Amino acid sequence: MSQVQQMQQEILQLRGMVEELKHQIDIMQKQERERYLDLDLRINQLQSGGSATGSSKATKAPRAKEDDKVLYDKASQLRKEGKYEEAIAVLNQLLQQSPEGLYAPYCEYWLGELYMVADPVDLDEAKRHFINLLANHPDHVKVPDAMYKLGKLYASKGETSKAKSTLNELVKRYPDKSAAKLASDLLKTL
Repeated sequence: MSQVQQMQQEILQLRGMVEELKHQIDIMQKQERERYLDLDLRINQLQSGGSATGSSKATKAPRAKEDDKVLYDKASQLRKEGKYEEAIAVLNQLLQQSPEGLYAPYCEYWLGELYMVADPVDLDEAKRHFINLLANHPDHVKVPDAMYKLGKLYASKGETSKAKSTLNELVKRYPDKSAAKLASDLLKTL
């Protein structure tokens, strides 16, 4: 049973890594599109006799996104190295810096995860971040996993009705996700 649980955790971690890589590819594609649009804007301004200085605002947005990416990559590396407290600090900084940014939903998810394993464990803080993800980014790819983790947290704190409600909603909304299978299994034990 322990091996099965360990394998399930490893599968979830691998899925998380795949989703992170997909997200990074999406971000790189968006950045390339923004660079193209910025370049096109500059060329049009030069052709119309305007100065390229008007595009300084356009270049600040990609810079902020690059800064966000640097912070997110740093937090991911710290997390992989087991430096949970440092990863939490970086993710909180990124979330504060760009609360509506591309990485905000990932920050919420990983903060929830990290507060569950940090020393000391802070389950209330983990729960708060999972709830923030569900409330602020209801269509994000990390929602099913966050719902499962939230259901587990409710169950561990003896909030059985909230756990059942969250897990049943997960199974209903995302029946094909691996988190739904884990939720079904957990529901059998409640």
